[in-house]
Amino acid sequence: FRGPVANFDDADGYRAMAREAGAMVTSFRVRRQFTDGGTVCSIIDWEMALPVAPMTSAEILEVENGQIVRGELIYDAQELRTAMTAAS
Repeated sequence: FRGPVANFDDADGYRAMAREAGAMVTSFRVRRQFTDGGTVCSIIDWEMALPVAPMTSAEILEVENGQIVRGELIYDAQELRTAMTAAS
C-alpha cells in the first residue's frame, strides 16, 4: 500500500493502520468506481473527526485471483498531516 500519509509492505501493517484511521472516519462515500482488468479505481468522498475539510481521494487497487495485492491512495494530505501533528 502506498499513500500520502503512510506506506506498508505487508497486510498486517495495512490492517492496523486501517483500523486506526477507520475509527476517525465519520463519513465515507464511493462517488464513482471504474475497473480495467484487475485494476479498480474508486473516487471517494470522506470526512474525519479531525479539524480538516472534507476530502476527495482516488484509490487504485490491483486484484489478483480475487485478492487485493496492491493499493494506492491519492489525495492532498497537507491539511490532514497538520491536524495529525497537532493532535499528537
